[in-house]
Amino acid sequence: MTSEFNKFLIILDGVDAATESGLQDLMKTLFGDDIHELPLRVLITSRASPPDVLKAQNVGVSSIEAHASRMDLGLYIARIIDESPVKPEYLDESHTKLFPYQKLFNMSNGLAVVNEIRSTRHADLIFCVLYHIVTIDETAYSFTLPMAYEALDAWSIKHEDHKEYTTSDIPEACADLVFLDPENQAMSIRSPLLVTYLRLEVFGDDYRARDIIASLRYLSKEDFVGGACTSSKKLKERFETHRYLWCAARRLSPNFARVVPESIETDFIRLTANQGSIESYQQAAEAWHYVDGESYDEFEGDAERWNCFTRGYGPLHLASHLGANEKTIQALVDRGQDLEYRAADGQTALHVAAEIEDDPNALQRLLECGSNVAAVDNDDLTPLALAIVHGNLDSVKLLLDHGARIDVVDEEDLLECTREKPEIAQFLVDLGVEMPTECSE
Repeated sequence: MTSEFNKFLIILDGVDAATESGLQDLMKTLFGDDIHELPLRVLITSRASPPDVLKAQNVGVSSIEAHASRMDLGLYIARIIDESPVKPEYLDESHTKLFPYQKLFNMSNGLAVVNEIRSTRHADLIFCVLYHIVTIDETAYSFTLPMAYEALDAWSIKHEDHKEYTTSDIPEACADLVFLDPENQAMSIRSPLLVTYLRLEVFGDDYRARDIIASLRYLSKEDFVGGACTSSKKLKERFETHRYLWCAARRLSPNFARVVPESIETDFIRLTANQGSIESYQQAAEAWHYVDGESYDEFEGDAERWNCFTRGYGPLHLASHLGANEKTIQALVDRGQDLEYRAADGQTALHVAAEIEDDPNALQRLLECGSNVAAVDNDDLTPLALAIVHGNLDSVKLLLDHGARIDVVDEEDLLECTREKPEIAQFLVDLGVEMPTECSE
């Protein structure tokens, strides 16, 4: 395409959540080895400074800091004060309006709004909706009114008289805080300041724990025990009927590794008791985000994702994939789950755990329970071969400590390790492993 234009500009808006390795791959794809020869420029907008990988590649990064002027900020604060639900105080005699500084501080950091929500009879509804909007916003996807309706049911949130909320009740209760797009029914919070306050100060581990339990129970519903859909069309129909499905499936993994609710084992075992429920979850988690049929068809037309999951996962595979803690892994082993059970790609749970970049809790417990470190999948890859490319240094050390052999790892995997995981590559060099180079390839 660059050959057809004198200048070519690509804009990447809001790349805060992108990984450095992903950006590095993108730069290689765009520029190759001719960074300074192509008429191609990339504009990245982000709240964070440019990642180190861009600076290290010497691609001529220029960083420009932009923010509102002091006058604009002053006008913004004045407008917020004027529209604030916080009531001003008056002197009894002069009736001079005073605005207490403490209320200004509380309002500006979101505390006043949060306290006001807590005093309403729809507090659970409002916080549930706000929580989903805030957390989904981190992934650049949208939370919609139909999703909110099912989310309330999944979270067991009802009227005081135990009646279910309707799709009319939700926007009415959240009207002062949330915009509702009339076209696709996407919901967004009006105030960016409130979003930040909720994310940092309100929605902590207690909300994440509740989210995990609600998601596990939702994904265990009878509607999904029949397994994954057999076509893109059927998956679309499932998403149209169950609007919260994609949301519950996609959000389970990042929460699972961070929080351990008290009922986690019971709820996880309920989900994994049925192979169909496992594969239904996997399919939904890997599918395109569903907002409406038209956009879904467009995404699926570009690249089908309805079948982008590994079939044959057992309970230990799923627990490892989600980064489950040692207690959950042990509970599954105690219930008789086979450590060497293989998915359709020939991988054991240890293979899956070895690819996790986070803390290797699942990997460690699987090894302690006796998982075979020499097991190979359909591509003849051992857990160690996967760990040096996709995992972390602690996982590599654990596998080596339990007898994994580095000498059976292919040169191609070692070379990929030097590209993707230089810290692991250096560790292997220190052990005396001769690592290949690009030239030797």
